[in-house]
Formats: sequence, C-alpha cells, structure tokens
Amino acid sequence: MKANLLFLDFEFQPRAGELPVVHCVSWSWNGGKVHGSWVPDTPEPPWGNLPEGPVLVAHQAGAEVLTLRALAWQLPDLIFDTYEEFKVAGKHHPSRKRVDHSKAGLLPAREFFGLP
Repeated sequence: MKANLLFLDFEFQPRAGELPVVHCVSWSWNGGKVHGSWVPDTPEPPWGNLPEGPVLVAHQAGAEVLTLRALAWQLPDLIFDTYEEFKVAGKHHPSRKRVDHSKAGLLPAREFFGLP
C-alpha cells in the first residue's frame, strides 16, 4: 500500500502562551506539484479532507502540528519530522559527518543526506 504523504510548511507569527497567527501554507501530495494559499482566506484545509492513513512530512513538524491545531484542521495519523531524523542521523551514524544542531535547518539537512 502506497502511503499518502502530505508535505506541509506554514508561515505564522508565534504568540507567547497562545496559538500562532497563521498567514499562509504551502503543501504537496506525495512530492508532486507544490500549492500555496493565504490562510485567512481559507477556512478549510485547501487540500481537502485527509485520506485514511496520511503521513505529515515537515521539518520541525511540531510547528506544523501547532498550526493545524490553531486552525482546528484535521491532524494526520502519522508524522515524519525531517528535523528529528536529521538530528538522529548525525548522532548514530559515525561514518557520516557530525551534525551541528545550531545549523539543522532544511537546507543543511538536504545537503547532509545528499539530496538535490
């Protein structure tokens, strides 16, 4: 069975002790065409209802989950956090270069794993 991968990236303004103010979102199903929406104009998730068993793929996915909660949009069943995977790979693969966790953004992660 092929997984349904939902790649998400929200832009938001954090507020101390409160849910964030969400501005926009970009998303892609299974790494296909990338879409974007201004969230204040979008009361429902622009990708529609989530199919059964979706996997959220995001870098520092906790921020995306918090944003989904702020919008009261459906949470996916599973989460794959590329930031956490990047940190683990740097700790547990001594054959690879060590990860400088102060520079654990998406572009350094892409470079670490040799992705285009």
